[in-house]
Amino acid sequence: MVKDRFDRAATEGELAPSTDTAALAAFYVAVMQRLSIQARDSVDRELLEAIAAAAMNAWLGTATVDRRSES
Repeated sequence: MVKDRFDRAATEGELAPSTDTAALAAFYVAVMQRLSIQARDSVDRELLEAIAAAAMNAWLGTATVDRRSES
């Protein structure tokens, strides 16, 4: 399901057409799974938020359009 959304984003120009959508999807699924495990194990919330922020910064590096400035 995540890969399908990334495929659509690449088709619609939200991601570069050369984006390896399978690898990108696997990366974000791995991040989500690891965050879930760490949250279950009572890892500090600030660390979990820092990991999520790093993942989102990686995401911003793959986008072709900066959507953060949209209202």
